[in-house]
Amino acid sequence: MRQPAYLDSGAGRQSDTEIFHPNIHMLEECIDVGGEGLGADEILQRRAGRRQRRLQILADLPDLGAHVADSDHLAGGTFFFDLGDDQEKENFERKFKDPEGIIFDISRKGWSAPRTTASDGIARECMLAYSARDHAAAFKWKKFEKRGRYFHPLLATLITGGARLMLALAERQVLNQGLDWALCDTDSIAIANVEMLPPEEFKSRALTARDWFTDLNPYAEKGPILQLEKVDFPIDHDGELDYLVPPQFLALSAKRYVLFNHDDTGKPIIRKASGHGLGHLLEPYDEPPDLRRERIKRIGVPLWQEDFWREIIRAAESGNPDTVAFDTLSNFDVPAASRYAATTTSLLDWFKAYNAGKPYADQVKPFNFMLSLQSKSRIEMAATDMTALRDPLWKLRTPRPAAPYFKNPIKAGEHAFDREQPNSRIPVSWLKSHGRSLIRYHLHSERKFLDGEDDQRGTLRRRHVYALAFQLIGKEADNFEEREFIGDDEDDVIEHPLAGNNLSKLRTFVLSTQKKFGISNRDLCKQVHVSHHTIKMLRARQRISDGSLFNLVRAIELIRRVGETMTEPSRQ
Repeated sequence: MRQPAYLDSGAGRQSDTEIFHPNIHMLEECIDVGGEGLGADEILQRRAGRRQRRLQILADLPDLGAHVADSDHLAGGTFFFDLGDDQEKENFERKFKDPEGIIFDISRKGWSAPRTTASDGIARECMLAYSARDHAAAFKWKKFEKRGRYFHPLLATLITGGARLMLALAERQVLNQGLDWALCDTDSIAIANVEMLPPEEFKSRALTARDWFTDLNPYAEKGPILQLEKVDFPIDHDGELDYLVPPQFLALSAKRYVLFNHDDTGKPIIRKASGHGLGHLLEPYDEPPDLRRERIKRIGVPLWQEDFWREIIRAAESGNPDTVAFDTLSNFDVPAASRYAATTTSLLDWFKAYNAGKPYADQVKPFNFMLSLQSKSRIEMAATDMTALRDPLWKLRTPRPAAPYFKNPIKAGEHAFDREQPNSRIPVSWLKSHGRSLIRYHLHSERKFLDGEDDQRGTLRRRHVYALAFQLIGKEADNFEEREFIGDDEDDVIEHPLAGNNLSKLRTFVLSTQKKFGISNRDLCKQVHVSHHTIKMLRARQRISDGSLFNLVRAIELIRRVGETMTEPSRQ
């Protein structure tokens, strides 16, 4: 085992394992040191207060009517300023400030961007995209991420840049103390006791690294700008250094980690865990709501995820970290079901046949919840039910199961149907279990760092990236995380073509590397699975598909790495 220590400048905020390791070999001991500002309880209290004010505002709205824009007082707030010129038109809002300084606004007509209507009759927004390039890219699209009223890209960049500077300083101070770090986020760092120092010496060095920042505290209340997180202390002893007990740390990949200790019997006690990649799944068994809320507040995850992490810890400590037994956990044999809202027409179309003939009250309606289930692979089906593979649906393709929303996964499995052929019922025996759907969760690769493939163990190394070209993407706008589990939705897929100058850079990289290492067109075509016409078009500076170009770049980069490795002089 190894030991880390943990620094966090965002009080009550979950930290992400941006840097650790792809699998589960490294067990560490952590001190969680966090940042200035409010504690988690205070944040929750203030959020609750804001929620009450929001409810009060909503309760007032029916009585405000057309007089909202003319009011100088609203829901305990006083007039602050107007944004916009004409309250009878779009793009106008009146802002109010309450006694605690919270600013809220009322807009009667809403906000809109310039629109154009294409030949397909769909209105699209005119937008500008700013990136690392020296100019903005203009484009039009029917979906967009609406900027906030106080959005200011320069201030946002400076705030984030300042936080990154603080993080770099923290890393330097940690290394100066002969320690290392296990994970970090924009506003946090977990300090690692990699040399297995005695506990008191470890704590002393970690606190010395923290205290270096005290002189940078700009607030009236003096003291450390970084604070120790609650995860470092037993319940009811928050902040009491005499009770500080650094937890052990187990990391799988970015955002997938657990902090824990052991009780007197050797059973893991979860101090804090990540639910990343798990939240979309229905819970395999019920947990009383009050206990669920208390558990999430205390360790960050509900009961089933706590049990899930215990099994990962058990496998790691047994010396066989890849051998997990999720299917042996209670109720992990129920069908794996992911909950989503029917927010697009294509998702709602899954239920056309299901809704047919039903009263409106019993139908799946827009914005209702629905379930996406997972079918077993052909290999799994061949092992358990070979005759099922003769079914017309299996002959066509792997089934794509969906179901109306049920809280109970077993009930959902009983109502499963193929979402592209809604009249085709899917037997429960075809569905992947909750445990089976997570069978590779602990083998998640960490591609942002070197030595992070799913079969590697140990400490990651920084990956130095040399950007050949830029392609604009939008994580939220493209619904990447949702599409990972329910498949592509034509309404959600946004194509971001490469700009001409980026195409030119990639083309030059492919051709120059091919020439440098003497790669024939035949060998390149064979490796990338493209025709010789594609290579001919590339040389003639004619447009080829972005997909073919990307495949050529990946293949040629792999060839370059192998070639340069073979030509490097051996080191004594």
